[in-house]
Amino acid sequence: MCYNVPLYFERKNIKISDIFYLTRQNPHTIITFSSGESIATTIPIKELMLYLPEEDFLNISKGVVLRKNQIVHISDEGLYTMTDGAVFQGRKRNLSQHKQIRKALGLNVQNYSEPSEDSSLQLFNSCSFLNDMPLAFCIIEYHLQNHI
Repeated sequence: MCYNVPLYFERKNIKISDIFYLTRQNPHTIITFSSGESIATTIPIKELMLYLPEEDFLNISKGVVLRKNQIVHISDEGLYTMTDGAVFQGRKRNLSQHKQIRKALGLNVQNYSEPSEDSSLQLFNSCSFLNDMPLAFCIIEYHLQNHI
């Protein structure tokens, strides 16, 4: 089947610069945007990748495509962490490839640390999606997470 991806993007008012990542949840491809919104389509990821600029996106496994400049960390085990906190598992068959990608993207493993309870303020400051939430919601959410 042949899909007209440019026409689909035009009809749905999708800007490539707004795409954060693509994930496959059969039978749909979920397109997640930097705003946090997402839409589902039946267009396969392979078809969408033909339209997306290769220099901006990275296919880390079957069914997962990430915007390169939104990746903040790649672990030695192939876990990709995005700026919104989402974590995706990359291909497991060649773990050294993830280290090469990390180096190519200029990600330094020494400068990255997993968030701890002591760094909750750091996490709050680095999560842009919290900027649009009411402060009371953020405080309640933080309080509940630490006491569950």
